[in-house]
Amino acid sequence: RIDSVGLQYHSFFPREQESERAEARYNPTRVWRLLDSYEELGQPLQITEMTIPAYSNDPEDEEVQASLLTDLYRMFFAQKNMEAIIYWNVPDGYAAFAPQGDMSAGENVFAGGLLRYDLSEKPAWRALRHLIREEWHTHVEGMASDGTMGFRGFFGEYRVRVTTDEGVTEHTIS
Repeated sequence: RIDSVGLQYHSFFPREQESERAEARYNPTRVWRLLDSYEELGQPLQITEMTIPAYSNDPEDEEVQASLLTDLYRMFFAQKNMEAIIYWNVPDGYAAFAPQGDMSAGENVFAGGLLRYDLSEKPAWRALRHLIREEWHTHVEGMASDGTMGFRGFFGEYRVRVTTDEGVTEHTIS
């Protein structure tokens, strides 16, 4: 039985090949077509491992990483059957096939973390936090008229707090 389809999205290619490989790898039309082809399976989709390289701690390189991450996460999140996106290398310097902190070996050479080795935030971390906590977070306050209030939110469960003259109650709605 197949419960879901997992896809890895590591962009582990040398910087010298970046422009050649990125043209296909980050092309929105190509990414959409690929995801749509998996969507046809009718199963939940998961990006089970994802790494986008920065290649260095140069501010411009880190901004490019953040921009790519933002665009890709938006495309992944927009897929109807997407249920999980897992970013793989959270801090730089802890990736596979290299001694801890050795940025010249293994997957560390890609500087693909969301945080630097000292755990300070990279622009990619802030971009992902913005998507999750602000852009994709539904927070609504308002007054109900005639006992009803509507809002537009993302698919899922919501905790609703209702305050009336009789007190405060909390409810879960879908």
